[in-house]
Amino acid sequence: MDYTKIFLIIFIFIIFLILLILNLKYLITLKSNFKHRVAWRNCKKLKISIPIEKRKDIKELEKLLEKKLKKVLEKIHSGSILLIQNNSDPVSIFMRLGITGRFSHSAIILKPNFFKESHIDSETPLLWQAAGEKICSRNSGPDVHSLCEFLSVYMTLYPNCRYAIRNLSNPLNVDQSLSLEDFILTTIKQKKLVFVSNFEMFWCFYTETLFRFLLPLDPYMNISKKSDLTFCSKLITETYQYIGLVDKNVNSFATTPNYFSFPNSNNILIDETEIIFTP
Repeated sequence: MDYTKIFLIIFIFIIFLILLILNLKYLITLKSNFKHRVAWRNCKKLKISIPIEKRKDIKELEKLLEKKLKKVLEKIHSGSILLIQNNSDPVSIFMRLGITGRFSHSAIILKPNFFKESHIDSETPLLWQAAGEKICSRNSGPDVHSLCEFLSVYMTLYPNCRYAIRNLSNPLNVDQSLSLEDFILTTIKQKKLVFVSNFEMFWCFYTETLFRFLLPLDPYMNISKKSDLTFCSKLITETYQYIGLVDKNVNSFATTPNYFSFPNSNNILIDETEIIFTP
């Protein structure tokens, strides 16, 4: 028996496994983009120039984003959706693989001066979101964040991302706007909802979709108070349900960011526009 050849084969196999593990997130990203290439191809494209040197200073980047996105956001209705495909963070990548979709995060866009009677400063565009990153927040649960501040930090922490916006088909009417403001302010004031852990997210999603027979095990998984848990798409679903845009029978635990991406939810959202930040 030629042990040299066997050793060489084992050595090559081990090297291959190491390279595979190291490059797994890139392979997943490539697979995801190939699988969803038609959806990406059908996106409108909007290129915005952000010089490399400006991306090194978060405050400078925030100011530049405010300037560059101002015209774009003028055409966006409050209540529209921001979608993010994070290709830098391993957890986001594997989460996307688990839910077989293009996006790993979603948030609701609020135009400047959206809040009429509150202490929230809204002279700049805002995001209503259940952001697990807690990049800028006053609350451990869902909160309102400056869109440009959030993006500037997010782009710095996670440089390899894709961004898209889906506008509402029609602007919110007066009653819907007031309901949206009421839902946001009440949710923030209650401080009841908390962002899920990675385990809780996967457990809640899959037990509410494919493996419902496991639901009786919730108390044993320390997830007995599921009503107090939230994540990005669940919050958006419940927000939309409150203002009458999504049927109340939709299970918010069973939704993902892709529920709001093209070609889904076409009854309330129109074409997807990918924002491409170029050097």
